[in-house]
Amino acid sequence: MKIRLDINDLTLGEIEEFEELTGTTVGSIKEGSFTAKQMRAAVWLALRKDNPEMTFDDTKDLTLRELNISVVPPAGAGPAATANGSRPSARSSAGARRMRSGV
Repeated sequence: MKIRLDINDLTLGEIEEFEELTGTTVGSIKEGSFTAKQMRAAVWLALRKDNPEMTFDDTKDLTLRELNISVVPPAGAGPAATANGSRPSARSSAGARRMRSGV
């Protein structure tokens, strides 16, 4: 399952929920090193948009093999990080920007 969470699309309430669940700010995601709790919170927020009944506990049984996670950090924070902490290359970032902009 592919999960994409754009931090810039989160409501203030969702940002607050992320911070309460993880004890960290959404700005910490730009560092590219996720804790399990940050990853679960990001997955939960993304999946909950399509499934409002989903709970944070529902994310416990998901495996990394099942997930393809990309998190878009707050505007101006640099390229998105993946679940394993790597960042896309300049070449792949440009392609992603073109795809998002429809060019």
